[in-house]
Amino acid sequence: KNKNFDFLFGAPKRKETEILEQFHFDIAASIQAVVEEIIEKIVVYAVKITGNRKLVMAGGVSLNCVSNGKLLNKKIVDELWVQPCAGDGGGALGAALLASYSHFHEERIINKNDSQKGSYLGPSYSREEIENILKSFGFVYQNFETKEKLFDETANKLNEGKVIGVFQG
Repeated sequence: KNKNFDFLFGAPKRKETEILEQFHFDIAASIQAVVEEIIEKIVVYAVKITGNRKLVMAGGVSLNCVSNGKLLNKKIVDELWVQPCAGDGGGALGAALLASYSHFHEERIINKNDSQKGSYLGPSYSREEIENILKSFGFVYQNFETKEKLFDETANKLNEGKVIGVFQG
């Protein structure tokens, strides 16, 4: 255990079994405020040096929707896009694409109508294939004919504290 945390925050790190107190909420709020401030400064600087008000982000922090909303609401950027591989793998993906286009001179084809709908989400399966796998493992499952029924049942199960999974296609 790193004692720097204890020293910095004036209390030991909370154990999972301990109750959250105002102190913990205050730390979380403070960290969020600092993250927002840092992101805003970086983005303001990037816009200043590039003149471009369209922002693309990658990395785990790019999933901070509160910070992202503030960038848009404050009109710091006109457009914001967080790529689908937003975790640490996003940097590697971006580097690979950059090398592909700049070093290996691959043609970059942009489908202006795609709007990221073409992100690879994996193969699709028929209802029969899905049911065969579920049955082979003995999983309990339900089919829903309408989205409304799916949403209602999902909300009910979550409200009961249940864990659910949804697989479509």
